[in-house]
Amino acid sequence: MYTNLMSQSDGKRWIEAAKSDLAAAQSLFEDGYYHLCAFHAQQSTEKSLKGLLRLLGHLPWGHNCFDLLTQVNELLPNAPVTPALFNAAGRLDGHYIPSRYPDAFPTGIPADYYNQAEAEQALEDAQNLIAFITGHLS
Repeated sequence: MYTNLMSQSDGKRWIEAAKSDLAAAQSLFEDGYYHLCAFHAQQSTEKSLKGLLRLLGHLPWGHNCFDLLTQVNELLPNAPVTPALFNAAGRLDGHYIPSRYPDAFPTGIPADYYNQAEAEQALEDAQNLIAFITGHLS
């Protein structure tokens, strides 16, 4: 079943999953679940980066979008990643844990700490990164 983890179809499956997560993030934003929107924006970016890395013949590991984007940048020397995209990846990485876990904050729950502007930024960051990634699909 897992004999060719870096196949074209496997990479494309990760990209499709990323698009689904981005759609979920948009729906969560519209419903006011800003913390979950931010998490799914991060997830969509992580999955799209992993999909592209698989399409480039690599088996990525980890959840850090900045690190995954660094790997992509090394593999695409003719299409360097802009500082703005690295900044976007870094912002999204900041949502991986606190958007989900109550103990990430001294009191309350993640929903208490996220607002519309933060979620909107997360969506924009994810959309920009996924646009860059899908622009490099063969």
